[in-house]
This record gives sequence, structure tokens and C-alpha cells, in this order.
Amino acid sequence: MLAGLGVRFVVVPHLPRTKRDGAAAFTSDGPVVALTMRFDRIDYFWFTLLPELAHLALEHRGGHLDGETDGDETNGEEAAANAPASGWLLSDAEVKAFAAQHRGKLSKPAIESFAASHS
Repeated sequence: MLAGLGVRFVVVPHLPRTKRDGAAAFTSDGPVVALTMRFDRIDYFWFTLLPELAHLALEHRGGHLDGETDGDETNGEEAAANAPASGWLLSDAEVKAFAAQHRGKLSKPAIESFAASHS
């Protein structure tokens, strides 16, 4: 799907002793998104991919390397990319409604049902 939009998507090896998760950049050949899959989990895949795509959607120029910041503040472009990305899969309202409905009684079947209804 990304290729169809002209976005090159690559998975690159995670460099040991680094905390880099992803990158986004506009190159002379078009936009590129790279993920390191530092944590090989589906939630981390989406948590990393969506802000990188948001950098492209917001046309942030220059390269963006994303990962843990060791307490550094998130810069303006990172915050701007994180804002829309956080709601692209599920809205805050959907998550809050689910949490309120299952407060204190969260179960695997409830989570699976919620996930299936949002796929």
C-alpha cells in the first residue's frame, strides 16, 4: 500500500546499544520510511510506523530519527507528528469508552472482541 503511494518502506537491522526505532525522510527518489523493529511486536510496529508516516503527511523536511529520548523533550515536529498518529488507528474516545466499560474487569475476551470490532 505504501509503495502505491510512492513511499519506500524498509526494515533495517537495529544497531546494538542504540534506541532508534524509525526514520522518515524525503529523498530525491521520493519519501522513505525505515523501521528498525527494535522491539519485534505488532503494537510497537504501529507505534513506530504511524508517526513516521505523519512526518511525511505533514511534509516535515529533513530527516527524522525517532526513538527513546532519554528524558529529552520532544521537539515541535515530533509533537506535531505524534498528534495525528495517535488517533489514526483508534480515537481517544473509543479507547476511553472501552476502558470505562471494563474498568477493573479487563479480560482477554473483552480485548479480543474490542480488537475484532475495530479491524
